[in-house]
Amino acid sequence: MERDIRPRQYREGDQRTNVELITNHAKVLCCLMGNPTATGSKIARELGLAPRTITQIIKELKETGIIKVERIKGPGNRGRGGSTLYNVDPQTVFPSIGIGNLELGKFFDCINQIK
Repeated sequence: MERDIRPRQYREGDQRTNVELITNHAKVLCCLMGNPTATGSKIARELGLAPRTITQIIKELKETGIIKVERIKGPGNRGRGGSTLYNVDPQTVFPSIGIGNLELGKFFDCINQIK
């Protein structure tokens, strides 16, 4: 008898039916491309993730150069005197092995067509 090496959620008899093909990083990027001034808590509510998860993902996206963070002076969120603008260059090459030279903008255009 062969051993089933598939992840547990794909094995026979498992009740889990949700299969997610898009990572949380891609979901956050999609939110930021649609609303560059979105707050972490707003993104967390929209995606159903913890705010700390969003903070960590944004940090990782910033560290890899996928997004650039800019502070905007003026009245902002919760009286902090400004807000944050997340810049996502749609011509950035997708940061994944196996995707080739697919640009982020083209990737998200494909995703938006599915909606």
